[in-house]
Amino acid sequence: MQVFKFGGASVKDPQAIQHVANILKEYQGEKLLVVISAMGKVTNQLEEVYKAYIEKKDELPTLFKAFQDQHIKVVEELIKKPDEAKAALQVFFDQMQELFDQEPVQNHPFIYDQIVSVGEMLSTTIVSHYLNAQGIQNQWLSVKSCIKTDNTYREGMVNWEKTEQSIKEVVNASESQMMITQGFLGATPENFTTTLGREGSDYSAAIFAHCLDAMKLSIWKDVPGILNGDPRFIKDAIKINQLTYLEANEMTYYGAKVIHPKTMRPLREKNIPLEVRSFKEPHKAGTLIRHFKEKNEALPPIIVIKRNQLFLHISRKDGRLLTEKDLSVIYDLFDRNLVVSNLSAKTAYQWQVAIDLQVFKMEKLLKDLREHAYLTELPKGSYQLLTFKNYNVDFVAQHTQNTQLFLKQQTGDVLHLLVQGLQVVKEG
Repeated sequence: MQVFKFGGASVKDPQAIQHVANILKEYQGEKLLVVISAMGKVTNQLEEVYKAYIEKKDELPTLFKAFQDQHIKVVEELIKKPDEAKAALQVFFDQMQELFDQEPVQNHPFIYDQIVSVGEMLSTTIVSHYLNAQGIQNQWLSVKSCIKTDNTYREGMVNWEKTEQSIKEVVNASESQMMITQGFLGATPENFTTTLGREGSDYSAAIFAHCLDAMKLSIWKDVPGILNGDPRFIKDAIKINQLTYLEANEMTYYGAKVIHPKTMRPLREKNIPLEVRSFKEPHKAGTLIRHFKEKNEALPPIIVIKRNQLFLHISRKDGRLLTEKDLSVIYDLFDRNLVVSNLSAKTAYQWQVAIDLQVFKMEKLLKDLREHAYLTELPKGSYQLLTFKNYNVDFVAQHTQNTQLFLKQQTGDVLHLLVQGLQVVKEG
């Protein structure tokens, strides 16, 4: 058994889906579970639909119709006789319309998951029907019957015991060699949809690989493998041929976008290799990640970039010194709101911290801080967190030109810089 994962860029349009089919055609006859994300940018589109619904905006019908038309158009371009596929999509459209016909409930994270999850349901339905139309026999599988979570909407926590049992039961009962399912999603004990956090499809694939004792997990990307930096922001990015689980985990921890941070642990526990491969050049080797390296290949200088950082300044309302006891309370509030400190520094009266810009978490966090007698200031603008590893002075200087520095932290061979003004060198 192998597990494949295709991201949004891999299924962004009819041509991309045809390319995925060409790749999967070569694996007919092998036992294969394929995890697929929503079509490129669709999750962002659904977030706009969600916002329009909870804010009762007049443009909701227009946004929803554009969303439906976009998917129907893809089906019509791909499949000569699309009626069956279109009927399958309509089931999900009807479910969304039933929700929109009701008043929004107060539990906004619940609403978010029910709306945003539809992107994966539609993309996998389209791919499954297209593959069957091309003679590539497969079975569409609802991930809700497999991955079981708690009721933490937007960041569902996996119940591993129930998940492993469900995945084995469902997959073993299938008569198909190839199964198509969704990334990013799970289900509560009441069978309501949960999401596993943005960009969580890699994690979903790792969950399946772990529970099925897969021979290998392949994550197909629009890059040749894991690079030493985001090619949109650094010139002449270099592909890294091999990494250990530890090295890859460190890169994802610091914010490398090519793999979701939770992906590595389920694989490491069962020594399942992970290869990050290019769907544009499927016959070329990518980056292989496992518990050892075949040869001692030195890592190049690496830069990991986390964009869209908020810079918070937190102090006491009464103007007193900020103590360790205060930090304990603040960290507890961060933990309760599932907010992670990416980089921080403490002065006598203030704690400065960089966090990911996630509006739905920020509102509750700021409210809780004020209730506990803390003031928060948000300096204007968006910030970027740069993490350098195996770096040299010239490499850092080259990639921080024309940026303004706000925080700096150095630990061993790792350097963190919070900056503004990072320039795009290549659109994508």
